[in-house]
Amino acid sequence: MTRFLAVVAVAVAVAASSAEGSARAAHTNGTSCAFDVGAPFLYVDIVFAPATISCSSSQNRITITTVLTNDGAEVARDTRHCTHMAVCHNDVGSFLQDPAGDQTWCTTAWGSVHGVSFAPVTRCESEAF
Repeated sequence: MTRFLAVVAVAVAVAASSAEGSARAAHTNGTSCAFDVGAPFLYVDIVFAPATISCSSSQNRITITTVLTNDGAEVARDTRHCTHMAVCHNDVGSFLQDPAGDQTWCTTAWGSVHGVSFAPVTRCESEAF
């Protein structure tokens, strides 16, 4: 059951990531790549921070680092290296700690494809959790 929930959570994260819009695009070795950083979202008491690099063809190596912050303090970080793939997803999450008052959750991510770097992009949640 836990594995099923993890798979569902990742699927939701991927869907939410693609719904947020592209941050920027780059060309590498004749291939077009887009970098998408989504605002954090809440799913079953876990806050997810999604990021994706999508290329028009398979790449030898795609790297994405994703950081989740709460009121500016880092609560989760992960770096993912994808090899021989056209799309690389990196979603990090943290259980919701809900102290009194409203907190601001943000995703900051950066990455690279074949030495072409994507500068850090930050997106923050637009609704109260």
